[in-house]
This record gives sequence, C-alpha cells and structure tokens, in this order.
Amino acid sequence: MGNTLRELQLCELQILKDVRIIFERHGLKYYLSGGTLLGAVRHKGFIPWDDDIDIMMPYEDYRRFLEVAQEELGDKYFVQNSETDPSYAFAYTHIRKNNTTVLSEWDKLYFSHHGAWIDITPLVHVKGKRDRRFKNFLLRICYFLIMEENAFKVTEEWLVKQSSARMVRLVKLVRKLPESLRRWIRKRLLHVVIYEKRGKLISFIWSRLSVPIPAEAYEGEPVLLPFEDDVFPAPKGYEQFLTMSYGDYMTPPPPERQNGGHGAKLTIDLEHDWTEYCNDLN
Repeated sequence: MGNTLRELQLCELQILKDVRIIFERHGLKYYLSGGTLLGAVRHKGFIPWDDDIDIMMPYEDYRRFLEVAQEELGDKYFVQNSETDPSYAFAYTHIRKNNTTVLSEWDKLYFSHHGAWIDITPLVHVKGKRDRRFKNFLLRICYFLIMEENAFKVTEEWLVKQSSARMVRLVKLVRKLPESLRRWIRKRLLHVVIYEKRGKLISFIWSRLSVPIPAEAYEGEPVLLPFEDDVFPAPKGYEQFLTMSYGDYMTPPPPERQNGGHGAKLTIDLEHDWTEYCNDLN
C-alpha cells in the first residue's frame, strides 16, 4: 500500500484537468500560480519535488466557481473551504479527491478531509506595503478565529514567536467568543481584505498575502505554458511574477531546500479513502 510522489503529481494533474472543464464551461479566468507556475517555466511540468498544484483566480471568478463547483464535480471530489469544512481555517479552497489519502503531520491538525488536493486561491488588490501589512494582520486573526482547538494549541507557540504581544492578546480574546460569533467576525474581516478594488497591486491569498505584483501583469490575454502533457494559462506578466516571488527563479535551490513545503508526507495512498486511516489521526 502506498504511492510515490510522482504518482501523486499525476493524480493532481488529473484533478486540475477535471476542474478546468468547469472553468472553461463558465468562462472563468484562472492562472497557474506559485510553484506550479515556476515548474511550468523551469521544468515544463512539476518541480520534481513539488507535492501540490497551485491555481489563482480573480476573486469574482473564484466566487462564481465556488457557486457551481461541488455540484458539477460530483461525488468524485470535495470542495473544501471554511464554508464546507468547519475545521478548515484558511481563506482559499482545496479541491480534494475522494477515495484517496495524503497525510502529512500538519494535515492531521487542520483538516477533516485528507484526500489528494489542488489549491485554488483568490487574487486580492492591495494599495502598497502598508495596506498589505494591514490585510495580513487581519488574515492572521481570521486564521486563528475558527481553527479547531487542538490545532490552535499546537500553533499557539508559533503565534507567540511570530506576532506582537498585542496580536497574541487579541487572538486569545476573540478565541473566547462563541464559535458562531467568531465565524461572523471572520467573514467581516475577509470582506475588508478581499473587496477593496482600488489598489494597483495584486496578491494571492495563501496563509498570508503573497508578494504583490502590479495589476498590469494580469491584464490582457493569458500566456499558455506547457505543463506536463498539456498547456495551461499564466498571467501575461508571469516573468515579473516569478522574479518578484522567487528572484533568480531559473536557478534551482540547494538540495537541502528541495522539498514540497508541506512537511514530511506520512502517507500517500491513491487507492484508499482517508477515512480508513482515521485511527491514526488521534
């Protein structure tokens, strides 16, 4: 029992191809993002050690996608975000393949579905460094507002190290509020983060806002880049995106930094549903 990283990559590629059908059916804009975009440019496919696929979408298209995604994807997939999974704390979406298992150490803490996935993140406007810092401040609060208790206890030490004393006090205070109220506050804070359209820089949401890229990089027709056995769209200014995100992006990192970023994979099983591993999650 168990599969290789390469088999996981090919599974994720098929997830993307299935999701692309919905994008194209509804005329939704989407782009390769993060390490997936870097892989398309540098390797014509996956970075050899990468373990997921990253897609970014203009926020309006992202919301339209979420309105139809679960119904059109059917029982084969689970559209996972904070609206469909109470344990999910992030401000973006996973598309999870049912009847598969991909477990890492932090997966055990933050999610209640552990199938193979791809990330779909919304693009957000920011005005500059100060606005980005402010929105990242709000995102950090959002992140901890609805996190399940066991995950919060493990992550609290990181919060203390990475944040100001004021942030720590604020998070601990709002954590004492009823869950329904915390979810309402989170929704209002995300509204502030996402709906501001006047900024001329654009970030995508992960656990925090990425390095902001000038909005012109996304204007005009996308560029189709080869990725594995297919082609997918990238922003017109993808070179600027990669330079600002990674610096000398054509030079691979040293071996000690060649990892997928999700920690050591404990289990990759593309034939069995994650529920068969429930006893290992306690």
